[in-house]
Amino acid sequence: MMARDNTEKYQSLQLHEIEWHRKFTLSVACLVLFLIGAPLGSIIRKGGLGTPLVFAIIFFVIFHLFNTFGEKFVKSGQTNAILGMWLSTFILIPIGAFLIFKAMRDSQLFNQEFYYRTFKRVREFIANFRENQSITLERTNQFNRMKTPNSRRSFIKTTGKAGLMAGIGLTVLPKFGFASSNNSITNFVQQPLPYNYNALEPFIDAMTMEIHYSKHAATYAKNLNDACVAEKVDINNQSLDNILRKISAYSPKMRNNAGGHYNHELFWQCMKPGTATKPSGKLAAAIDSSFGSFDAFKTQFTDAGKNRFGSGWAWLVLSADNKLVIGSTPNQDNPLMDTSELKGKPLLGLDVWEHAYYLKYQNKRPDYINNWWNLVNWDFVATQFN
Repeated sequence: MMARDNTEKYQSLQLHEIEWHRKFTLSVACLVLFLIGAPLGSIIRKGGLGTPLVFAIIFFVIFHLFNTFGEKFVKSGQTNAILGMWLSTFILIPIGAFLIFKAMRDSQLFNQEFYYRTFKRVREFIANFRENQSITLERTNQFNRMKTPNSRRSFIKTTGKAGLMAGIGLTVLPKFGFASSNNSITNFVQQPLPYNYNALEPFIDAMTMEIHYSKHAATYAKNLNDACVAEKVDINNQSLDNILRKISAYSPKMRNNAGGHYNHELFWQCMKPGTATKPSGKLAAAIDSSFGSFDAFKTQFTDAGKNRFGSGWAWLVLSADNKLVIGSTPNQDNPLMDTSELKGKPLLGLDVWEHAYYLKYQNKRPDYINNWWNLVNWDFVATQFN
């Protein structure tokens, strides 16, 4: 009987404590709603009612749910009254403070540039931390290896072999040259990017390059190989060029991904870090002969990219009668395809899909194209031409 009385007394005190905290949490909730409502009101004046109302409903539901669950946890003895009844407030106050901060800055809750800069800084911090950790670990390992005489002799021996092989490589490589780099375009496997993600800045930002290469282009390469398996294409005895020239005989999946893979592999090589100069030699003479001048060529090529409706590519191609022609293709089509109105050997390609420039340039495609001219790898284009 006494145990029952103690239980009822404890439950009564617990309910009293819950009600006491509930009054204060409701008072603080009014403050939280003000913290959230003020910036939302500022956003309403700039961007309409839809988003703020949705957020207001979400915050109300979150507050109610956390209060309800907190009360249950307190009654079941899983937590104390302070934590259980104030949990929702602890969560919503930082959100309200963040919204106030955003309203004071620019009243744009969905300012993409703000989130991009924040994410980039966090990513760079993590990358630098990992790099420093890796360097420290490597130096520690080297120090430990150098402690014993055998390890020192092994290190010197290995280093000597590496130096000898490097010398042989430098002697042999010029004989072979890098002509094989062009063959990577016709390969069914995505090739390593010939420069770092940030190498093309400030004209193309590192985030765009990373997403473009590791997500979009990588997906085209994967889907191309999946299509080859599904359509029983022997990639060991078939070139990508031949598939493109007979693309009408294949599925839309093959057309989209074979074109996407080829186009991007060419696109990476059409650019290089540093400031581009002008073409020279036979290529320069051919451009002057075909378009009147280099400036006239740039204007016509830029217009082809700017005026391509929706997504696609701008091209400089060498036609079957050895004439230089400028044009564009939709989606991931290219001039090698038998379905393309523009036909010829691609010499220079420009990706005007939004994923190639939107993070930095938004809808300003002309600005992207004008800055892209600073990156053109005319040596590669001349190799294609010759």
